[in-house]
Amino acid sequence: MGPTDLIHDGEDGYLTKLTMSDFSEKLLKLLKDDKLRAKFAENGLKRIEEFSVKTSVDQMEALYKSLLNK
Repeated sequence: MGPTDLIHDGEDGYLTKLTMSDFSEKLLKLLKDDKLRAKFAENGLKRIEEFSVKTSVDQMEALYKSLLNK
């Protein structure tokens, strides 16, 4: 997994080009926009549930059950 698997660009963070100018531009945008930071934080907290222990265990259990039923 890498950043593109974890971040939804513009929804819960930014994916930037590997240039100082693009990174700086996105960073300044976040520093200047309280609402955008709050939106990213809220969306990020929702998205993190996809990677919780409970979600992982539930997915693994579903996989095992599907394999047992074959």
